Amino acid sequence: MSKQIQAVVALIAALAIPAVANAGSVKTTVFDFTNPAVQTALDGMNGPTSYAVNGLTGFFTESSGALEVSGVGLGIDSGVGTADEVDPGETLSITFDRDVTITVMSLDVLTTDEGIVSIGGVTQTPNLLVDQGAGLDVVTGLSYQVPAGVVFAITSTAIGSGEGFTIANFTATTTPEPSTFLLTTAGVVGLCLRRRRRR
Repeated sequence: MSKQIQAVVALIAALAIPAVANAGSVKTTVFDFTNPAVQTALDGMNGPTSYAVNGLTGFFTESSGALEVSGVGLGIDSGVGTADEVDPGETLSITFDRDVTITVMSLDVLTTDEGIVSIGGVTQTPNLLVDQGAGLDVVTGLSYQVPAGVVFAITSTAIGSGEGFTIANFTATTTPEPSTFLLTTAGVVGLCLRRRRRR
């Protein structure tokens, strides 16, 4: 192999090692709606409204009215029920710019088993957001896989006005796709080897 080809192959290998190392790593992102910065970005907005955390962008859309973010979390202000909650008949829809898995969801002011989660219009199991008692309800052990661009919807099914909940935060994990750099690298190496064979 000529010195030029060896130099090119060595450079490509040096650049490819970090890309391969990061290709399958899982990244965890927490969307915290009690954070004042999130409140400023989303409160009073009519969706779809985007907000990015750690390079993951979520697009939030309310079924009616406007997004309402208070000190306890994210809800909807549609003029029905409580202004900062997802109340009966309201739906909060979220899409992401890449595939995610929702693994934890924290809800506040939940008073009954009163919510349904759907992905792409399909109700998920377990579909109830379950009241854990007084205080913040943290639902763990979830595995809602949400492909990029597919709607993840949270709907209140409570009976009676004033019964709703806010979303204090949720955790989404992403697994980065192998870098397109790897494909480019393979192409360059292939061209170098092809050129070498022709000589």
